[in-house]
Amino acid sequence: MFPLLHALTVQYYHDVLEAAKFFQGDEWVVRMFLQSEIDVRNALLLLKGKDVGLPLDQVMTRFIDGGTMASSATADPYGARNVPELVERLAVRFPTLAEGLPEYADHASLTGFEAVLQRERAVTEAKRMRTYPLSLAGIFTYLLLSELERSDLRRISFGKIYGVVVERIQPLLVSPRL
Repeated sequence: MFPLLHALTVQYYHDVLEAAKFFQGDEWVVRMFLQSEIDVRNALLLLKGKDVGLPLDQVMTRFIDGGTMASSATADPYGARNVPELVERLAVRFPTLAEGLPEYADHASLTGFEAVLQRERAVTEAKRMRTYPLSLAGIFTYLLLSELERSDLRRISFGKIYGVVVERIQPLLVSPRL
């Protein structure tokens, strides 16, 4: 089942990036928007792989090409001994990633890293969208913010289901911190 889902995901990102080529000559904003989504997904993949101790070759089978983070450049950061060291090595590309370390240190959870990456992407993309035509910028900004709100609602819902205290959930919410 999972190889099929991965193949569909890879095909989806490939098709979306191809569709954004030669749109109106100003498609770079849309392409960067999509590439940043792929980069966040790949960064989380590396963190998850390191957390469970998978070898690089197994992690790379799920890596999605098309982002700004090249698959050929992942061997060096992934050579880190543990997740905190990997975070340090990824800080060049994701400067705020270290903000997720307290959640990882206290609860061995990667959720803090996910929230930090989503927030960093939202801030970067919202700034970039200001350079795009107003109607399209509004649509893409709406889609981005809607996805963040959905993620926050998932965190709150799962937190309630599993009895996680509000004080632990609140710092992981992205939308209120934009």
